[in-house]
Amino acid sequence: MQLGASPLYYEGENSASYLRHRFAYDQQPSYERFRADTFHQVLLPHTFFGWLNVTPRAGGRFTYYSRRKATWPPSPASAAASSTTGAEVSSKLSRVWSGAHSRLFEAQGLRHILEPSVNYVFVPSPSVEPTRLPQFGYELSSFELLPLDFPDYNNN
Repeated sequence: MQLGASPLYYEGENSASYLRHRFAYDQQPSYERFRADTFHQVLLPHTFFGWLNVTPRAGGRFTYYSRRKATWPPSPASAAASSTTGAEVSSKLSRVWSGAHSRLFEAQGLRHILEPSVNYVFVPSPSVEPTRLPQFGYELSSFELLPLDFPDYNNN
């Protein structure tokens, strides 16, 4: 959403959940915690020369986990903060070949579209190492690429 009459845009996401981890075959006790997460980001999109789109951004995330009661001694509440900056540069080029025809595809002319883009993200070290936070999520091996940007990548 645009911030008033300024050229800045705001993007945010909030979530709250009650998470429970149960071990299927281990003798380790299960654990559960309340988790609250908030992410906020400011963007400044701009188009140069009528074809080059540049969008710098800066934001941050804060995550809170309640204290764990299922173990002895109980573990304290934990929280982590992280920030992100970056920029996306993109363009869209197209050309129409009106002389191209295809009966098979019932096409009268073809349009070729090329959309090059570069996305840079810088995430400095968070306030708490991820291994020191409660582990509820796992990364599974996949042929799909993991998302780069906050809030899309959120393992815990």
